[in-house]
Amino acid sequence: MIAVTIDKLCAKHPAFEKYVFERIDAFYGTSTGTNAAIFIIAGLTAGMLCGAYIPDIPRYFSLGAMVAAWVFTSMLAGFLRQWLFIMVPALYLMLPHLLYIIPGSSAAEQASDLQILLSDLSEGVLLQPIRPFAGDNDLYIVSIVMFVCCLAVFLLGLRFRSRAKRSNTYCKRRLEQLRDEE
Repeated sequence: MIAVTIDKLCAKHPAFEKYVFERIDAFYGTSTGTNAAIFIIAGLTAGMLCGAYIPDIPRYFSLGAMVAAWVFTSMLAGFLRQWLFIMVPALYLMLPHLLYIIPGSSAAEQASDLQILLSDLSEGVLLQPIRPFAGDNDLYIVSIVMFVCCLAVFLLGLRFRSRAKRSNTYCKRRLEQLRDEE
């Protein structure tokens, strides 16, 4: 249905067809590393802003931007079949729980200064954007839910790619790209 609508709009409006071609070129020009960097930078930025003493509006804006970036990068990685990208949300959302040392525990007494620094950074920056979503729930469970959401959006991107093959405009541009690569 969407493919037919896009094909009709492209047939009627050459400027829209040019725009669609540019988007397809931009999508296929995006590497796994670029998607991973955007995902991580969005999370770190939101973590630093949520941990800072700033008003609520910029804090919520940063969380919204982080969620939008995570959804877009997960969708695009799925569309481009960048299977390695799945490791990025998994590591980003699970690694802080592995590094975190509970203060006052026996592990904290035996930890080196570097381990305590990494624990403080993971708790203070990486886990910070998850706290508003957690509420009274455990951060570990919320991290797993967020990873599952990223995975679901990735799979949705895979589905969009299979649906895009029904569009003449998409197929036309993709064939041109493949010919240019040869």
